[in-house]
Amino acid sequence: VDENSVCRGRFFERIADIVNARRNAQSKMRQVYERDEYLFRMAVDPENELTEEQKKDIAEFWDRYSFAYKNNPETQRYFSGISGAFNASYIGFGLQYYYLNRYWNHITVALIRNKNFLDLVFPQAKHPKTIIRNMWARYYTEDRRLITRQEAIDIVTAELRKPTTRQLIIKPDDGEEGKGIEFLDKNSDAEAINHAFSRMKEKFICQEVIKNHESYAAAHPDSLNTLRIATLFIKNEVRLIGTVWRMGGTDKKVDNWAAGGIACSVNEDGICASFAVDHHGVRYDRHPSGFEFAGHKLYNYQKAVDKAKQLHSTIPQLRYISWDFAIDEQGEAILIELNCCGSAELLEMNGIPSYIDKETLKPILDDILIKRFFYDRANWNWDYREYCDHVEIVRYAGQALSVKVPETLRGKKVTRILGRAFAGKEVTSICIPSSVANIDKNAFAGVPKDCTVSISHSTTELPKI
Repeated sequence: VDENSVCRGRFFERIADIVNARRNAQSKMRQVYERDEYLFRMAVDPENELTEEQKKDIAEFWDRYSFAYKNNPETQRYFSGISGAFNASYIGFGLQYYYLNRYWNHITVALIRNKNFLDLVFPQAKHPKTIIRNMWARYYTEDRRLITRQEAIDIVTAELRKPTTRQLIIKPDDGEEGKGIEFLDKNSDAEAINHAFSRMKEKFICQEVIKNHESYAAAHPDSLNTLRIATLFIKNEVRLIGTVWRMGGTDKKVDNWAAGGIACSVNEDGICASFAVDHHGVRYDRHPSGFEFAGHKLYNYQKAVDKAKQLHSTIPQLRYISWDFAIDEQGEAILIELNCCGSAELLEMNGIPSYIDKETLKPILDDILIKRFFYDRANWNWDYREYCDHVEIVRYAGQALSVKVPETLRGKKVTRILGRAFAGKEVTSICIPSSVANIDKNAFAGVPKDCTVSISHSTTELPKI
C-alpha cells in the first residue's frame, strides 16, 4: 500500500469494510438462532431422547443447508417430544418468521391482514359485524363514512343497548397475539366507551362478539374458540398444512395461544386429537374445565377449511397464511383474521410439520437457503457475495490499473460479475477468467472508454457507454 493511499484514508476505510462485512456475515442468522434458543428456555422440556436413526434422519435432511442455517437437532427433539410424533422437517419459529417469511410473503400486500380492510379484500367471506372503525385517529361507520368521535361513542352506546347485543370487542386493526383487546358490555356507558377509545388511541376496530356453535363452546364457553387453519400456495394449488382448535384457558376470554389459550390438532374429518398444548409446551389430556378433547367432533370444520383455501387462491402474493375462523351459532364460518406466516410452534407442538412433510419443505429450502442465500464479503480488492457453491463480484475496490478478476475466492469459483462492478475506477484493462459465465450487461459501466476487457484469453471491445 503506498503512503499516499494511507494518508488519504483508503487503507483504513478498506479495513473497516472488511471488518463490517465479517460482522454482518456473522450476525446474518443471529435473530433466527436467538429466537430458536428462546423456545428451549421458554418451553417445558419433554425430556425425550432422539434415537440414532432419528438423529441420522435429521442430519441427512438439514446438513445440506449448513452454509446458511445450522440446524439444532434440539428443535426436532422438542417438537417430537411435546407432540409425541417425530418428524425431521420440524422447523424453529426463528427460521420461519425472520427468514423464510421474507421470501415467502410479499410485504407489499401487508394491508391484506389489516382488520379494517378484510371485508374489502375478501367480500366472499362472512365477517363479524363491525360497529365503528378507527383508521389513523379518524372515526368511521361500518361502511366507512367519516364521523366524529362523539358520533362513534353514540353508535357504540346504541348498539350496546340493543337486546340482541351481548358484548362488543375493541381490538387493534393490526394487532397480534391477542394484545390490546378490550371488551365492552351492557354496563359500559359513554364515559367507559370514551376511555376505551383513549386507551386504544388509533387504528382499531369495534365489532360484535360472536357466539360459538355449541360444539366449539363446549370446552370453554367464556371465550371465542377458533380454528387456526394454515395453508400453503405452492405449484399452482393451495394445500392445507394443518388445523388446530384454539380455545381459552380457565380464566381467559380470548383463545389466543400466546395469551394463555390452549390448542389441539384437528384431523381431516374435524375430529380432535387426544391432547392439547399451551404456549409453554405443557400437555393437557383434558381442558382445565374437565372437557375431554379425544374424539370430539367440530361442526362444519370442512366448511371453514374450504373457505380458507378459496380465499388463499385469490392472493398468490402471500404463499403461507394462517387463518383464524370461528363457527357461529348458525354453523357459519366467520373469518376473524389472517396472519402472514403464523406460529410454527403452535402447529408443531401439536405434531403438524409447518411445511407438511420433507418432500414439500426440501425444494423451498433449496431455493431460499442454497440458491438465494449469500453472505456479503470483502477483502483488499473486492466486495463480493459468497453463495453455497460460488461467488459473485459486486465491486472492485483495489487501486491497480490493470485488473485481473480472481478465478476463486474463499475456495469457490467466481461465476458472475454484477452491474457497475468497476464504476469510478480508472482501469485500463480487465482480465476475466473462464469460470465467469454470467456478466451483467452494465458490469463495465462507468469505466474509461479505452479500457479493454479480456475474457477467456480473447479481447472484447467494451460496450459503448
